[in-house]
Amino acid sequence: MLKLISPLMKAKMYRRFCRPSVPYKINLHITYSCNSRCKTCFIWKRYADKPSMRENELKTGQWKEFFEKLGDKLYWLSISGGEPLLRDDLADIFSSVSTKNLCVLSINTNGQLPEKTCKVMKEILDILPGNVRVFLAVSLFGPEETHDFVSGRKNAFRKAEKTYDRLKLLRHGHKNFYVDRELVVNRHNLNEIPEIVNEMNRKKIPLTLTFAQESDYYDNMHADVGFSDEEKVMIGEMLKNLQIPVYQKEHVIKRRFQEIAVQFFRNGKMPKCYSSWSSVRIDPYGNVYPCIMKNEVIGNLAENGMDLEKTIMGSQNLRKIQKAIKNGECSCWTPCEAYQGIVQSLPLDIQALKMLSRRIRKS
Repeated sequence: MLKLISPLMKAKMYRRFCRPSVPYKINLHITYSCNSRCKTCFIWKRYADKPSMRENELKTGQWKEFFEKLGDKLYWLSISGGEPLLRDDLADIFSSVSTKNLCVLSINTNGQLPEKTCKVMKEILDILPGNVRVFLAVSLFGPEETHDFVSGRKNAFRKAEKTYDRLKLLRHGHKNFYVDRELVVNRHNLNEIPEIVNEMNRKKIPLTLTFAQESDYYDNMHADVGFSDEEKVMIGEMLKNLQIPVYQKEHVIKRRFQEIAVQFFRNGKMPKCYSSWSSVRIDPYGNVYPCIMKNEVIGNLAENGMDLEKTIMGSQNLRKIQKAIKNGECSCWTPCEAYQGIVQSLPLDIQALKMLSRRIRKS
């Protein structure tokens, strides 16, 4: 993780001077195909309503070209969807990812494909060196009845449980692999959260906490899935007393996420946002966004030869987007944007920051 120090400092300084830079983290939503029918997220409706849109997703060769050109600028990669395991080329794409500086790979899954998920993860783990920490989170909405209701699928809970249990077995041969459950707090399970967390603690199952969000990415702006002011206060109070099961090596970030979530739901207070400096979101068609919440396109990879640096540096919209982010004109608290913000807040060497600051001022 020491490899992250240099990109962390760069992101901090480039944000300070509102200058564009290539982010060290990529949030890649590699497909909008989804085999769930969640009541908190309507990504699955995109192709259900317009099946032909699936053909516009970037192909294997284009993603491989993207990672080859990105090279050793990649330090942190997060893969999601839709359901990413519905792509049959994940392992092939990963063969083109540079692991020179890669520290973290995280993948989210709904757990509805137990056999395929374990097969693909085994292939990916065999490709990546042991110093890359690989995290896979299997969705959790609550007890069986609640989980099946929210996911919109019968037997969804049992399939997710089966996926989690099988993935744990991969730990025996891959000590750099960590699997947990991702608990999505939403209106349908709000009163069950303490019970769910207690059960995870009893079973000693690590847990990632996240919250239902409203954004164009989730295609749920029409569905009123956000929380009322009363519910936000309730969440803030509830979070104070929860003992979230965590991994030994990453407990600091998860604990900090929970602590800040208390303040966020109580009064909207949150740390500086580093989206577009430390991270960007890329959709299945190669459109680059600052994050999952802002629906403003920085540029398109396919139009720039699958070159992220060219896409960012040539953007006509980025300066306006970054100014709005720096001015705090948006607000959310979700792991895919919050974790790197938490890492950014860790103490860094003052002299190194001063040297980098002088270099940026001269450029």
